Amino acid sequence: LKLKKLWLFIILNALSFGMELDFSKGDNRKIELLDNGRLRISETFLWNEPTEEITFTDFPEEIRRESLMVENDGIADTVFSIRKTDRRSIEREYSGREVVYKGEKYTLLSLIPLIIEKKIDGKVIINPNSELEIRPLDSERRKNTLRVIGENPMKELKLSYEYEKLHWQQMYKLDLDKKKLEDIVVLKNETNRDFDNLSFVYGRKDTFHLNLGSLVEKKIDVSKKNVKIERTYVYRSSETAEHPKLNLKVSGGKLSNKSSVSVIENGRYIGEMEPKLKQDYSEFQGLLEKKVDVKKITKELRFGEKLSRNSVEFSIKNYRAEGIVVKVIYDELPVKWYELKSDAPYEITERGVEFNIMVPSNSRKELKFSYIMEKI
Repeated sequence: LKLKKLWLFIILNALSFGMELDFSKGDNRKIELLDNGRLRISETFLWNEPTEEITFTDFPEEIRRESLMVENDGIADTVFSIRKTDRRSIEREYSGREVVYKGEKYTLLSLIPLIIEKKIDGKVIINPNSELEIRPLDSERRKNTLRVIGENPMKELKLSYEYEKLHWQQMYKLDLDKKKLEDIVVLKNETNRDFDNLSFVYGRKDTFHLNLGSLVEKKIDVSKKNVKIERTYVYRSSETAEHPKLNLKVSGGKLSNKSSVSVIENGRYIGEMEPKLKQDYSEFQGLLEKKVDVKKITKELRFGEKLSRNSVEFSIKNYRAEGIVVKVIYDELPVKWYELKSDAPYEITERGVEFNIMVPSNSRKELKFSYIMEKI
């Protein structure tokens, strides 16, 4: 009977006075990748005896307070006690603490102005001109607290929240030789806290488990897909460039508009490209390919004062080991022109005239055309 009364007393005390828990001791910790680049952490805290009140005495101040959600039913109240970091609270917290100055121990009397007193002989120094080492005691340091009160006794608590300095980013790596698209998730922990036993679901079915240490960045390869890649080298005559730009048409892998793509060729990083998403494929532009060279030569033959025939010649050299397609865009046509003659098929567009030239590997090909121009 005495033993039963003792257990009843323990339970009643737990119900009355509540319990304190370590905020870092959650179970079943999952993370969600949010669209805004943040991470939402969801976890469960468990304890042995039911209680109506739980207090976390070391609630991290880096948690975004507006993001905190208590997912249990029947929660009566959630109370925060946030440690203020204004000048007065700092002054009160550190006043009287032990400091080290030039290898000797002093007592900190004031922060503004900075005044320290030597413990042994009472020597006072105002505004020391070198670093001070302050050693506040952990037991005396005030901390943030989070108190959760339930309508009924609880045996577990489910919380989800976001950290200010916990982010994620999506990256892609495109291998032109292997024709593979790699999807990468980068987790960035800029806090001083270690996050162990994390799990997150990417896509519809893939689950990943990891530990994320403090002040680290971790890359997770979430998928690799075979893709179809079509290359086109685009040269615009009115732009001064030593080499044409490379256009890639990639189909077979879905991409996000927000993420850049690292392009790899022959095992070497050759540049970063921004995707433009089409209905069935993604398009990339912007890389300079130094193994494709295009040179332009122009000649003019006058007919009187107003008319002349302009002859244009492009010399295209392909130093690559495989054949390529070069799209030559001549966008220097005048307002009035006639009789375009060419030794290659072409298409008239709003930007000018376009030629698609097939150039075999390690070969040079010439493109020649002419037109009559009328001076206005």
